[in-house]
Amino acid sequence: MADLQSMTLQERMITIINAEHSLSYGINDLTLQEACNKWLIETGTVNGVDYSGISINKYSPEEAFAIIRHKLDLRSENLTELVHELGPYYPIHKYTAQEALNKKNAVLAPYSLSFDGSGDYVNLGDSSTFSFAPTEPFSISAWAKFDVAATRTIITKGANATSDYEWRFFTNANGYLHLACYHNTVGPYIGRSYDVALSTGQWYHLVGTYAGGTVSSGIEVYVNGVAVSTTTYESGSFTGMTDNSGDVIIGKYSNDFDGKIDEVSIFNKELTQAEINSLYAANPQNAGDAVGITNLVGYWKMDHGSGLVARDVSEPEELSANMVEADASANISGTYGWTAYGTNTITNDNGSLMIDYGNDQYGASFYFKAAEDGFTSNLVIGKTYKVTFDTKIAANSARWIVYNGTNYTYGRYITNTEFEREEIYIIATNTTTCRIQTVNFSAGDEYIWIDNLSVKEVTNGNHGTITGATWTVH
Repeated sequence: MADLQSMTLQERMITIINAEHSLSYGINDLTLQEACNKWLIETGTVNGVDYSGISINKYSPEEAFAIIRHKLDLRSENLTELVHELGPYYPIHKYTAQEALNKKNAVLAPYSLSFDGSGDYVNLGDSSTFSFAPTEPFSISAWAKFDVAATRTIITKGANATSDYEWRFFTNANGYLHLACYHNTVGPYIGRSYDVALSTGQWYHLVGTYAGGTVSSGIEVYVNGVAVSTTTYESGSFTGMTDNSGDVIIGKYSNDFDGKIDEVSIFNKELTQAEINSLYAANPQNAGDAVGITNLVGYWKMDHGSGLVARDVSEPEELSANMVEADASANISGTYGWTAYGTNTITNDNGSLMIDYGNDQYGASFYFKAAEDGFTSNLVIGKTYKVTFDTKIAANSARWIVYNGTNYTYGRYITNTEFEREEIYIIATNTTTCRIQTVNFSAGDEYIWIDNLSVKEVTNGNHGTITGATWTVH
């Protein structure tokens, strides 16, 4: 095969499908997206899921890579090796595909969320998407690692335990796995459990499925790909679930999860055994195991490793127009609404803004509100926003932080003397106090630059606010 490292990613993919499937496409006959989907079509079945009938633009390149990641051995110079080079935990948005592919010594960071058993949780909000009342089928998939064998909730719709619960995936005091559906207004519930305690200190792939109907036999729980339910868990005459507008919560009910949770997904159907096998085929470090299975309505990969937002990636991200005015984003002239702290100064340096350290680590700030010069409108409480910008520093290191009205989200340390892209997600809790500013800026750093600032609402998905839980590497 030709030297893949000398090619663009598009050229690599076309070369690979020609070599692996005896095709004869010209090097520019397919786009990268088409080439990725063509590989899936020609390969056919990947871990129990048949892709032979998909359209040539069905998945984005990232989604196509995600389907294959960690699912095939990585020994030869083919697509699996290409994906390995890309890196399943490389933040793809940080680099172009070409840059990521060429980072041969990159340290892959498979992240999950760690819960300490004391008030940590992720609130995904209330959405009719996750209400299956009265008897609509659904399935839940997650990887979990328990620090204690006790009553612990992985995910639930409704967390009040008295007035708003609809369904719940949890372990009881003995560490037995349960899936239950509730008609809380009159009390009855149905469920099934696995009456063998899950061990602490090891990862499990856990799935709960509900086929619909009013009997417990329509519920099944799976551990590491195997249907294991042993006991009926029910009370009263169940006629269906009730949707009482409860939030969907990861890691909390009347108890708090103690351990790690990763790769949580919800489907509005009963998963098949083949689909569950496909989900389990990856280990908990996978970054995309739910992509490619139909009826996916919520997917929190937990792989971004920073910030206070658990992003729903069940469908391609959709964004609003940039709320930073075009001239201010490009820094055509002046400094717009930016304000320097202390004796720091901020100037327009040939189309980018340069902050010169005087005496304050916070550098300068820019508020995301209508009254700010260069910003179009106030943010909306509860909405998710993607903040992106280019930045560089003269020496040493500093960080950018974004305030959502309640908490700060910290970006990574900036050390590069050439512009690089940074992105931070927030869920707004105030309409006029959200802002971006620097931190850890000090004498010796001297200057930090910012350019191409963008603030866009993420208009789809059900993104979660992280409280207490921390990012950790598997």
